[in-house]
Amino acid sequence: MCADQRRVCGAFAVCQDSPAGTACVCLPGYRDDGKSCTPTAALPPPIALDKIPSGEGCWYASLNRSAGSAAGKSFVLAAAHRYCANRVDRVLSYSSTDGAQWSVETVFTNDYAAAPGEGPRAVGIAGMLSAAVDGDGVIHAMFENREASSFSSPGQGYHGWRAPEGWSVTPDAIDDGAVQANEMNHHGTGLSGLTLSLAFQSASNRLHVIGADQARFATRWNVLEASAAAPWVFSQADAIATVANGTPDHRAVASADQDFDAQLGVQAWLDKSQCSIAGREWAAGRFADVAELSPLGFPACTSDASADYGFDADLQVLFRAGELHLFAFARAATGSGDDAPRTLIWLSRIDGSWRRASADWTGFTLQRAFVTGDGRLAILRYDARNRGLEAYWPDSAKASPLGTSAFPLVQLDLPRRAPGLVVVVEAGEFGQRLGVSALHLELVPPGG
Repeated sequence: MCADQRRVCGAFAVCQDSPAGTACVCLPGYRDDGKSCTPTAALPPPIALDKIPSGEGCWYASLNRSAGSAAGKSFVLAAAHRYCANRVDRVLSYSSTDGAQWSVETVFTNDYAAAPGEGPRAVGIAGMLSAAVDGDGVIHAMFENREASSFSSPGQGYHGWRAPEGWSVTPDAIDDGAVQANEMNHHGTGLSGLTLSLAFQSASNRLHVIGADQARFATRWNVLEASAAAPWVFSQADAIATVANGTPDHRAVASADQDFDAQLGVQAWLDKSQCSIAGREWAAGRFADVAELSPLGFPACTSDASADYGFDADLQVLFRAGELHLFAFARAATGSGDDAPRTLIWLSRIDGSWRRASADWTGFTLQRAFVTGDGRLAILRYDARNRGLEAYWPDSAKASPLGTSAFPLVQLDLPRRAPGLVVVVEAGEFGQRLGVSALHLELVPPGG
C-alpha cells in the first residue's frame, strides 16, 4: 500500500495502489514513468485543494496575488466563507515541494455559528485576500474579516505571517472603520469593505498594503495605505486619497493596486469621477504626492455619479525592467453577462514617455497580468463563453491557447513574476472548488 511504503514519486506524480502493487503515476497533463513526468500541456487540469458547498452565502474570498514560492516550496493562500454551511470561515495555507502533493495549515478561524448576523456579508471572511513574501522568505497575508455579527461592524484588515513556530495573526491591522468615521461616513461603516493589495518592497524592506474602501450610504471614497517593517506591526491606515461625490452608494474610487521593482514603486487606483488613473510613485526613498498618472480614455466614462460614472474596471499594475505598465480591463456600467463588451486599455511608460494601446476584451471575464521568467509581458485570461484559457501577449497583440476548463471559473490568480502555478476557483452543482495547476510556459511559442 502507498501509505505503508511511503513511496517517493517524482514531481507531478502520485503513488497509486493496484493488485500488482504500488506505482508512481504521472498526473493528468503529464507523461512518462512516474519517476519523472514531462508536461504535455501548458496548463494541466487543476489539482483540487478544497471545496465548499453550493448555497447563498458560500464562496472563496477574492484572491489577489495569493500564491507564489518561498523556502523552496510553492504556496497558495485562500479563505473559505461558509455562511451557507457550518458558518465557520477559515484562512488556509497550502504548500508543496513537488506540485502534486499539497499540505494544508489553518491560518485563522472565525466561528460565528452562534451569531450568524444579518446576512452573508455581515460577518466572516467574505472580502479579499492578498499575499506577499518578505526579504527573508516569510509568507504574509492580509485579508478582510468581520468578527461581529451586525451591519454596525466594519470589515477590518487582518495580517497573518508564517513564523517558524506556525502562523500568527494580528487582528485589525487595517482599521477601515476608523477611516470611514474620520471621513464622515460614520453611518456607512456597517457595510464597509475594502479591496486589498499586499506587496513587499525590497528597497525599504517594508510591506505595503493598499486598498479602496466602500460603505453603505457613503459619499466619500477613500484609498487606504499602511506599511510595516520587521517585526511587522502595521502603521495606522491613512486615507492617502479621498473623493467626495455627494451621491450615496456610488463609488468614485475603485480597484487599487501596487507593484515594486528594485528602486521603483507605484501605488495606483481608478478615480472614476475623473475617468483617470491616479496614484503616487516611490522616489528618493519616499512616496511622492498623489497625482494623476494618466487619463483612462474610456469612451463610456461620464460625470454622472448616480450612473456609476458610466463604467467599471479592474486595474492591475506591473513593472518590467524599469517600464511601468497599467492594465485597465473596462466595461460600460450598463453591460452585464459574458457577452458584454469589454476593453483592455494598456498604458505603458517607457523611457519617460507614455504609450497607449487597446484591444477588444469581450468575453474575457477573468485576467491576471504578469511577467514571464524570461521577461515577456503577458496576461492570463479566461473566456467565459467557451471556458477557454489563453496567454495574451500585449507586445504582439496575439494570444496562445492554454486549454479549456472543465467547469466554469469564477476566480483566477497567479504571481506577478515568473509564475509557476495558477490558482482557480471552479463553480458547479458541487458548489465552488479551489484548485491549482502548474503553468508550463516553455510549451508556449514566444509572443503567441
